[in-house]
Amino acid sequence: MKFNTKHLMGALLLTATLAQADCTQEEATNMMMALSPMGQELLNEVSALETSDPKKAPLAIKTQNYNTEMSQAGIMLGDAKYSEACTAYNTIASKYDLDLKELMKTSPTVASLSQSGSDGKCSLTDASTKLMGMISADPQLSNKEPKAFMDIQMNLASNPAKACDDMDQLIAKYSIEMEEPS
Repeated sequence: MKFNTKHLMGALLLTATLAQADCTQEEATNMMMALSPMGQELLNEVSALETSDPKKAPLAIKTQNYNTEMSQAGIMLGDAKYSEACTAYNTIASKYDLDLKELMKTSPTVASLSQSGSDGKCSLTDASTKLMGMISADPQLSNKEPKAFMDIQMNLASNPAKACDDMDQLIAKYSIEMEEPS
C-alpha cells in the first residue's frame, strides 16, 4: 500500500486526537492557566502602540483571535469536554508558536493552588467553576470586556479571590444569570 502526504497528515491528526482522548479536567485547566497570560501580554502590546503604527491593526486582530480561541476552549472546558479542550489548547499553542510544556513548568497548577483557598476565600476551584459558568452563560463576554476578562484569567491562577471579585462585578454589570453548580 502506498502512502502519500494526505495519509500521513490523517495519521498525525488521528494520533494527536487519540493522545488527548483521556485528558482530564485538571490537565485542561492547567493548560488554560499556562496559556492565559499570553492574551494579556498581547493586549498590553496592542495598548502600547500608537494608533497610527502599522503594526497595531494586525496585532489587534491576532489578540482578538487568540482571546476568542481561548474563550472557545474555555467553553469546552466548562462543558466538561476535556479532551476537546486539551486538543484546542494544544492547537492554540502550536498556532501561536508557544511551548506549552515549557509554559506549564512555570505556571501554577490545579494541584498547587488547591492547597490554598482553605481560608474561606474563593478557591481556585470556586473561581474556575465561576469562570466556566460565566462563559457558558455569556459566550461573548470576553469580547465585551476583553481587558477585564484577561485580568480575571491572569488572577485565576495567582489570586483566585481577586478573580472571583472581578467576576462578581461583571456578573452584576451584565446581569448574568448563573446556574448553580450541581
